[in-house]
Amino acid sequence: MAETLSILTSSPLYHALAPLSKLSAHVHSVLLDAKPTLGLLTAAETLESLQILAAKVERSWIDGSMAEVQENDVDPSSRELITAIWTVLKTLLFSSIMTANSILSETIYVPPSSYPTAPPPSTISSSTPQSLALQSLSILSHLSFVITQFGGVTTTATSGTEFPELKKTFYVALDVLSDSEHGKKLANNFVQTLCADESTKGQGTLQQAKKAFALACIEQLVPILDQDILPTVFETCFPHLNDPSHRETYESAHSVVLAMFAAHAQRRNILNGDGAEDWPFMTRSTPFYAKCLIEVPIFIRCHRLVTDLHD
Repeated sequence: MAETLSILTSSPLYHALAPLSKLSAHVHSVLLDAKPTLGLLTAAETLESLQILAAKVERSWIDGSMAEVQENDVDPSSRELITAIWTVLKTLLFSSIMTANSILSETIYVPPSSYPTAPPPSTISSSTPQSLALQSLSILSHLSFVITQFGGVTTTATSGTEFPELKKTFYVALDVLSDSEHGKKLANNFVQTLCADESTKGQGTLQQAKKAFALACIEQLVPILDQDILPTVFETCFPHLNDPSHRETYESAHSVVLAMFAAHAQRRNILNGDGAEDWPFMTRSTPFYAKCLIEVPIFIRCHRLVTDLHD
């Protein structure tokens, strides 16, 4: 690994990655502005390449021995190598975000006449701003284990690890995705895929990172989800509602459920209280979640007491 890493980091192409990424971002921005149809196609091809690369990196991380290595377990002689690996991974994340952010920011101004309003699924030749947003979110999902190095996509920390471009890309992608009927269909399919993703199952560091990212996406998309998907979403959140041991997934799970109740309440207000039957699952879930909110603080206090006794 050390030899491979040395070859990679000494490559002229690796050292030129930052300016090349800036150039790519600028070219995509100009092309989307000047020739939107061609720009969408080119952007889709670029994001597909980044998506494939990110998926391969994630798979290699899972298959390798690095996924569950804790910082305290690293031998002092290997720390320099570990630091170099994380530097390469962060460089990939930076480059991907730089390109995706430029593309998504420009798609906001692409006229609807430049793309089909109801394109066939999974076709590069019929790319839309919404499909580009979905590709961007997929890239971020594959690299979510790297994103955790910056506190995640929803962090409000000001410790110097904050990555504003990451947040911007994440939220712009979600805004673009939900900004049309076509996007809403994609969003519903995307959420179902996130809930069924086997790579988020388990308690490992990478699985927790992917789960936290998935929950962060779902929280923002809840207002446009079909009501028949809500039970699946709640089932995805359920294992984390009483488990504060993984803070990010714990908080994200509660945020999703609260977003579901907020969307339900807003819908009832719009319909003057006559729309409760439209989301029956939320009505049935209220007693359970109220009980959960009461029990969780008790669980946390007991957990802290046991920990203090052991210490």
